[in-house]
Amino acid sequence: MEQPHLKQYVPSSVCLSCDGCCRFKEQNSRWRPRVGLQEKTQLSLAEKIFATAVDEEGSLKTISCGGMHLCQFFNATDHTCGVYQNRPFECQLYPFLLTRWQGKVAICVHWNCPHVQKHFGSLEYQKYVQYLQDYFGQAEVKEFVEKNPGLIGDYGGYEAELEYLFNVETLDSAQPTGLLDQQLLVNSYLEKRPRFLSSLSFVSLFLWKDHFSFEFEEIDHNLCVFAKNQLGTFLYWPPLGEAISANAVKECFLRMDNQNQKISNGKRSFSHVGRIENVAHEAEIFKTFGYHVQSRGEELYYYRENLVDFKGEAYKSKRSSYNQFARNYPYRYLPYSSSMLEDCCQLYEDWMAERKSKSDNEIFLALLEENKNVHRLAFEYFQELGLVGRVVEVDGRIRAYTFGYPLTDQTFCILFEVADLSFKGLPTFIFREFCADPELQNFSFINVMEDFAMENVTKTKLSFHPTIQFPIYTITQPEHI
Repeated sequence: MEQPHLKQYVPSSVCLSCDGCCRFKEQNSRWRPRVGLQEKTQLSLAEKIFATAVDEEGSLKTISCGGMHLCQFFNATDHTCGVYQNRPFECQLYPFLLTRWQGKVAICVHWNCPHVQKHFGSLEYQKYVQYLQDYFGQAEVKEFVEKNPGLIGDYGGYEAELEYLFNVETLDSAQPTGLLDQQLLVNSYLEKRPRFLSSLSFVSLFLWKDHFSFEFEEIDHNLCVFAKNQLGTFLYWPPLGEAISANAVKECFLRMDNQNQKISNGKRSFSHVGRIENVAHEAEIFKTFGYHVQSRGEELYYYRENLVDFKGEAYKSKRSSYNQFARNYPYRYLPYSSSMLEDCCQLYEDWMAERKSKSDNEIFLALLEENKNVHRLAFEYFQELGLVGRVVEVDGRIRAYTFGYPLTDQTFCILFEVADLSFKGLPTFIFREFCADPELQNFSFINVMEDFAMENVTKTKLSFHPTIQFPIYTITQPEHI
């Protein structure tokens, strides 16, 4: 569907005399207009032209001219647009921008527009902002943007050039679809190097989308994934590619510094230190680059067969727990289906309440709340993400669930496990059954993720006798230590 007509804010006569728009300093400037997936084919008069004018990221390509990079539809002689009647939605909207602002979809205005600078706060300006609020409240507009999530920009690092106006709350659902569109790209880079940490998967990225907005950028043949929230920006993974580029790392820290900095009384301060998270064996590479390496914990690996057989004295207590549940309760071990979503959500609520009643650890309590949304997203998108889910029913009610995913051909990662603790032995039972599940039979190793520095979690995981412990590191710049 086409979006409803959008009234232009800046008079055409002003645009024709301006030397700002449609010209960019960099060839791949993030300010280049984006063209939505559906929009590209709906611009009927220019459809064949746009098919070759849009790059893989969904932005209009440029041509070099006089030291600048011009939109290829821009006529530098008379400042006119060759496809004006069919120009992209983002061109129609400018100097207002549809963007992500502190994790929300919002409308901002770009201060660099001379017309905005001259008329900001005027009655004319205020009326147009109200017009935009009404415009983005229309069902047709919401549907158009939801079907073209690539139109929602991310101008992290340029917040000083923007003025926030209002949230478009109902469009927050556009991110999951847009983020899923990146799955093939991310996986193609993840597979270029060995990976051992559970976080080095698209699953990990997607399930935290409610807490961070993500920006993807290729720098010097590395895919760099920036995670942003109200506290600042960091690199979610080390740069992905066949080899980590020192230039890419340097550029990432420069961008993080630029985005995280605050100006207070004329002095620069950092609201949140830029860093690279989820680093494993690559830590030595960052040391050679001159960065600071900080230990952050470790992830545990087990031989899957050990967790299936429970043989020997070391697993005596585990065999006892498993048998206690299996003997005493009429159970069913079943594949998860979408019809179980609400029951699983309720189990999490009950489990969380029980855990909260026994802990005053603020970090642990915060993790419980954060993971509520993580679990629900896994329930909702388990098929799209390739998750394997299993539940245990007792007396017709779901009393435990567990989910996981293939990390590599050899390693299966158990993402999470929740069990009603009033059923003795149930956690051990579902853990063992999952490891013995036919879906997992071709995997040699089980990864159970990190312990988040929680002593009780560490104790439980160690009781299953891990075979390998992989350290996790965070990378920072020495001057910020």
